[in-house]
Amino acid sequence: MNLVNLDETTRRYMLEEIELDTTEGKLYYSKRLTAKGRSDYEGALREAVQNHDADWLADQLNREGRMHGVEVARSKRGRVYPKRTPSGDHLTVAYGEFNRFYIRGLCARAIAEGIDHLIVYRAREVRVARRRSMAKLGSHVDPQNLLDDLRENIGRATRLGIPGGPNSGISVKLPERNSQ
Repeated sequence: MNLVNLDETTRRYMLEEIELDTTEGKLYYSKRLTAKGRSDYEGALREAVQNHDADWLADQLNREGRMHGVEVARSKRGRVYPKRTPSGDHLTVAYGEFNRFYIRGLCARAIAEGIDHLIVYRAREVRVARRRSMAKLGSHVDPQNLLDDLRENIGRATRLGIPGGPNSGISVKLPERNSQ
């Protein structure tokens, strides 16, 4: 992921957002994390934010039985059966959550620095871009509204559609005049 404003300042705000969710008992844990994955997740997320990136977090989630390889599914007729989880699940979880905390951290930073908008851009290329995501590229978003939306909608789609869902590749950045 190309998170344009991922620097020490943004990382500090990201950690504050993780702390907020942890303190309030709202940290999102994917249902595809195993018990070991759940117990290791918060520490791995913090380490990724402090010193690494989403790729590092994905690598950690893909190790030592941290992700389920099989889940329970239901047929249309209600029959329960085991189903393999997608092979790239660790990437989806890592990129999605790292990006959400990046966006939240950048929103908090923009508010603190008096920046009135962030710009939507594609931080990761995708095979097939969703029309809704494409329509948002280049648009301006109010950092307080986006931060509130992300804090209220942990582990589910946001009202503003940013980020644009699993694997959308959509993120935000500071306006050019304020970029580092």
